Amino acid sequence: MTLSRSTRITSELPNKHISTSNLVLRMLSRYNNQTSPWVKEKALPENQRSKRFEVYPRDGAFEAGSTATFCCILPAGERFHKMYLSGYNGVNMRSTRISNQTYALTLNLNEASNVCIDVKCKTNRTTYGACAFVGYPPGDKDLQCETQDLKSVECRWTVGRNTQFWSRTKYQLQGRYNGSKGRCSLKMLVKAGETNWTLTASNRLGTVELHDRADLTKRVRMFAPEEVTASTINSRNVSLKWRWTVDEYEHLNLTCEVQGVHGETSSTSKTSGVGLNAAVLTDLMPNWTYEVTVRCRTETWRWGNWSRGLDFHTKGDVPDALDVWMQMKENQVVVVWKMPLTNQSHGEITDYEVTWANTTTRVPPSEHSLTLRLDTSEEHNITVTAWNINGSSSPSTVTTPNISPVNSSWITGSNGSFMLSWPVSPASSCGYIIDWCPTLDCQTVDWIKVPANSTNVTIFSSKDGLRYSLSIYACTEGAPVLLERREGYEKLFKSLEVKQQEMDAEVSWEKIPVRQQPAFIRGFTLYYWNKDNTVFNVSTGENTEERWTSTNIHYCCSEVWGHPDNSIFSMKTPTSIHSIPADSGEGRGHPRQVTSLSQGYIQRQTITLTFTPTGRTCKLLDLLFIECDLHFKNCFSYKNKDISK
Repeated sequence: MTLSRSTRITSELPNKHISTSNLVLRMLSRYNNQTSPWVKEKALPENQRSKRFEVYPRDGAFEAGSTATFCCILPAGERFHKMYLSGYNGVNMRSTRISNQTYALTLNLNEASNVCIDVKCKTNRTTYGACAFVGYPPGDKDLQCETQDLKSVECRWTVGRNTQFWSRTKYQLQGRYNGSKGRCSLKMLVKAGETNWTLTASNRLGTVELHDRADLTKRVRMFAPEEVTASTINSRNVSLKWRWTVDEYEHLNLTCEVQGVHGETSSTSKTSGVGLNAAVLTDLMPNWTYEVTVRCRTETWRWGNWSRGLDFHTKGDVPDALDVWMQMKENQVVVVWKMPLTNQSHGEITDYEVTWANTTTRVPPSEHSLTLRLDTSEEHNITVTAWNINGSSSPSTVTTPNISPVNSSWITGSNGSFMLSWPVSPASSCGYIIDWCPTLDCQTVDWIKVPANSTNVTIFSSKDGLRYSLSIYACTEGAPVLLERREGYEKLFKSLEVKQQEMDAEVSWEKIPVRQQPAFIRGFTLYYWNKDNTVFNVSTGENTEERWTSTNIHYCCSEVWGHPDNSIFSMKTPTSIHSIPADSGEGRGHPRQVTSLSQGYIQRQTITLTFTPTGRTCKLLDLLFIECDLHFKNCFSYKNKDISK
């Protein structure tokens, strides 16, 4: 029995790249651990010698990170010098002689390149080369298909990293469509039931297949509704209709979202149904302009496109109930209410109606208070309503309290506000009311209502130089109960100015009107200290002018501490502070009895003044009201007059 076998030998280098003049083959066989002798050597037929310079492979494609071998075949008569890559840094490069005419360059292509890489082979006479491309196979993933009109399929996927190839990756959907990066479509009738969808992405280095299985009748990314109209417009809702451009939508189970927008506010509603083409948008504001848009989707698939906006204006309605409060002034009660905002009036306010006892009066829309002559020792129920062309608001009632004496305390504001807190009151059944106004000129009180679960609030109404009276009431079903009174101010000095000439400085401030002074101002004191916190001060005595000149500060600093380069100054004022009896009715029209209590801190304001003679610095920082002793030191004068004598 004769056995025959054929064998194919593959070199890592293409045979045509090798001169075969010295290439021979020998063969042997091995069977049952027995080996035959070598058969006769046989020389392969020699290829015709190359008459031209060649570098292979030409226009080859390689994956980044792979090892590649390039061949250089020399023409007869030329000597090899070297092989290298132009403009590319490969690693582990080595050149190998294959035969007299053939040389190889092997290296690791460690990074991709978006341009052709020149592979150079240099001889003793010239240099030739070939082009090589280094990139990546496709890395696309996450195929997902859907439809819009049920007559075509649209698929999207995540495109992989840049392959760096000059030739684009080719895409095919179901093997018969060339798509583009990340998106392609196919014309075909979509039927109910799951279908397998396959996308093939390929380039010179490889191919990847992406798969998706879905029933596309449940994956309809819908077109925007057309011709959206408002069939019925009411004060707080609107009925809408629209039309579909795809007839098949009439048989789908849809969910539609309707959104009405006004500025930064919006109202949204969702409705579901088969072939839905109408909806009602609720919770709208009366007498308000909206822009409404609609979009829909099938089951849990993604939302379709928004429709074009439709503008409409809701009808008016009666005003909302007013926010009403009162202010007690001797035998008068001032009923006050806040002007309704546009989203509360629901139309132009025509007037207000105030009712007490058996009396009713009308108040024009420009006014928001009414003064009544009533016995303040008794309780009175006062009701206020607002009117527009649609009717009257619900009545708002305030009951005047019979106020009993309560404790009064001081409070200090900051940054244009007062921060108040108080203990929980068992008398409160509907929260708390805090009102406030300037103590010495309380024309109209302001107020805020706080829910029952809160016992603190910040009032943003304080003005520099004004003393405020604040009252805290417990809200009840009847008359409010006065719990506490507070008095305070934020900043007495409205501004400080400093004029500097060499080592002299003049500090000035706006004059404080007597009616705005929280205490009797007795004078001013200059305090200053260095970084060691050693304090020095000088006072004007009983002088209350609004200007003060300090001379030769550098000399003073040196004389007192010997550290003139970092001293800080502070202005303070001695005052007399007065108490206000709890039942005096301060700020509400009652005569005021004051009792002098003590001297002490009233207010502080900071400025900075820097003197830089020969690089030395002194700083003037604070202007305050404070108790002080009348003693003087040299170097400082008032209005350029020496007051140290």
